[in-house]
Amino acid sequence: MRKASYLALSVAVALTGCGGGDSTNNESPQGTQVTAIDGYLSNAQVWVDMNNNFNLDNDDIQLSENTDANGQFTLPAEYATNAIFIQAIAGQTIDTTRGLVENNFVLAASAGSTTANPMTNMVIQQLAANPDIDEAQARANVVSSLNQAGLEVNEELIFGDYLAAQSDSAQALNVIGETLVDNAALPVAQQLTLSSGVASEAQKIIDDPQLSLDDFSPIVAVPEQGEPTVSPNSRPVYKVEGGALTPVALSLGDAWPNIDASAYFSDADGDVLNYRLSELSNKLNGLSINASTGVISVNLSAQVAGEFNYQIIAADTHGAKSYPLALNVTIDAAGNSAPTVNSDEQARLQQEISTWELQEGVQITNSLDVSSLFQDEDGDTLTYRAASTLTVTGPENDLTGFQVAVNSEGLVSFDGPVPFSAAAGAEHLYIWAKDSSNEDEPYARFELPEIAEAATPPTEPTHDLEGTTWYVIEHGSDDGDGDEKNDFSRIWCDTLRFENGEVLANTRSNSNKTECSTELEVVATYYVEGEELNAVFSEVIDGTNYVDILAMSIESAADEISTGAKTIVLGYSEDNQRFHERYTYFTNKADAETRLNIKSDGDGAARTVDMYLPSETEETWKLGKLSVSMGPNTESDSAAFDANVFMEIPGEDFSCTSIRELYESFVITGDNIGYNYSGNNGVFGELECYDNQENGVTYAAIDFDIANTLTVGNVYSIIGKVKDEQGEFVEAVKLNIEWTGESNND
Repeated sequence: MRKASYLALSVAVALTGCGGGDSTNNESPQGTQVTAIDGYLSNAQVWVDMNNNFNLDNDDIQLSENTDANGQFTLPAEYATNAIFIQAIAGQTIDTTRGLVENNFVLAASAGSTTANPMTNMVIQQLAANPDIDEAQARANVVSSLNQAGLEVNEELIFGDYLAAQSDSAQALNVIGETLVDNAALPVAQQLTLSSGVASEAQKIIDDPQLSLDDFSPIVAVPEQGEPTVSPNSRPVYKVEGGALTPVALSLGDAWPNIDASAYFSDADGDVLNYRLSELSNKLNGLSINASTGVISVNLSAQVAGEFNYQIIAADTHGAKSYPLALNVTIDAAGNSAPTVNSDEQARLQQEISTWELQEGVQITNSLDVSSLFQDEDGDTLTYRAASTLTVTGPENDLTGFQVAVNSEGLVSFDGPVPFSAAAGAEHLYIWAKDSSNEDEPYARFELPEIAEAATPPTEPTHDLEGTTWYVIEHGSDDGDGDEKNDFSRIWCDTLRFENGEVLANTRSNSNKTECSTELEVVATYYVEGEELNAVFSEVIDGTNYVDILAMSIESAADEISTGAKTIVLGYSEDNQRFHERYTYFTNKADAETRLNIKSDGDGAARTVDMYLPSETEETWKLGKLSVSMGPNTESDSAAFDANVFMEIPGEDFSCTSIRELYESFVITGDNIGYNYSGNNGVFGELECYDNQENGVTYAAIDFDIANTLTVGNVYSIIGKVKDEQGEFVEAVKLNIEWTGESNND
């Protein structure tokens, strides 16, 4: 068994300065030293089972320090009576035997344990699955699964540090443990069966002097029904003394040496091998490996200077993987130095942060200038990144909605409410800086001050948007049918209600092109801060949780449009920029639906709605008129049909100059016509707008030429998209009109 390797030494170097001691005593006044084992698991999270249900959940707490380079940590004495969980994190935790962890997994151990390994984990899983058995019986079941298979091994070794032992039975336990981790999704009853099967095969190898456990990696088959089966197989092995290739030292830009990993591996079963390459800090630095040939190549333009610890793994056709072959690469920056932390500035910033007054549920309004936090003797331009322990919570690292960002000038800002209360120093802010030449990315850690508990929420609404059902005319492409075939921008009615911290909304359907829904469900949460109501939307896409915060403020009453209506300005962030959009929120459902049910043959009043438009007087709005017409093209244009939008402010000029200043584009869409932009031959960006006059007052007319024939009964959407910089000042044009087969242009 490989108990010491170049990989283990690399881990120790990588974690230098990260804390953790090397004492061999298991107990101290501060707590108990515990060792986490698949191989020794370094940089794994440690959790304490606070509700004693033997399951890792959101009621449990995470220790402030991860496991050290030896896979060890000190469990504080206050948790001596609690079970513990070791959470290995893919791309972060390093198994000193098997390398960088590729998939998350959890190992648990009962109260008082000094080792957490796959066998102690089966004890905890039994206790979680069956409350009628006690720990003694659960331990006996594990021991029995191994001993009855013929493997002569005692309880102390089974639940202890078998990696440190020198015996065939200890080596067999290592194989069993690795197999259990690789099949961690199995129910505990099947894991016990699997343990017995691997133990039986291992004992056969022990009994045969011609065989060795060194490269034993069994094939596991798990049928849909029935128990797992085990058959013998040899893992690929590397043929390099010490487990490491000759280190590579280059200067930035130097040619990469020829390295063919296939020359260093063999497989006793003659299986075809494939190869993979990883780096212990997840920084491949331009290197890649051909999975079939094992040849390592480099993209020189993607390289930066630094020291990199790679691992090369070969896998056979059954998925059995070799232990990692190490490759150390040092790239010299030819005299360029990485940035360093300015300790004096770090101390000053910590003092500044310590004065902040933070409260759960309230957004941090403070900002932090870190432009002087780092020094670079070469004068390189630095890029920054920031993170905080407040952004995630729980063992699954669920996003809290709190976000921290730092711009290119080094200004740190925050978005979203502080998610929970905490003692001073319990939560942290991290700032990194990097130049373009060096891999090294130094960071500074700051302790956040005390976070006070949330204020008791008021029982009555605190914002005028709360407690009322609102009908909102919106443009968007998703019609809620799950089919993207006809997903192009159209006009809809969305229904919203804000109540008791929950955002309720309709599920959009095709019917919302002509009517507003009344059936609502919870889609988000919200909090009120000052004059803003902030809706927090969370969505999981491809396994990643994304959080958006929409800040809504009431600009003014809009009773001239509809009794009880409000003009709303909505703010949101995207790609580190702040955007705004203006809306009318209706309380009268019928008034909102008027904008969705215009008929092409209706009279002038039926085809006209009110909307507020920017006046000639700065920062004032007047009630304007928005009307629409549709019919066969009677002009010389080659298009079959024509549509027009007329915009005016009674008694005041409102010209195409204003239209072009405020709006990015106008488009008419529908099921059989797709997109038709107002402009030269329907081309985006070439708005076809004409100034007209009536009684000496100018109004604007936007023209659409529609090549396709309109379908009787179809509803068509007319959208005037506002320029991003004007979103706060004018609402988008949003109307639906049905082609009835007849037009009325009066």
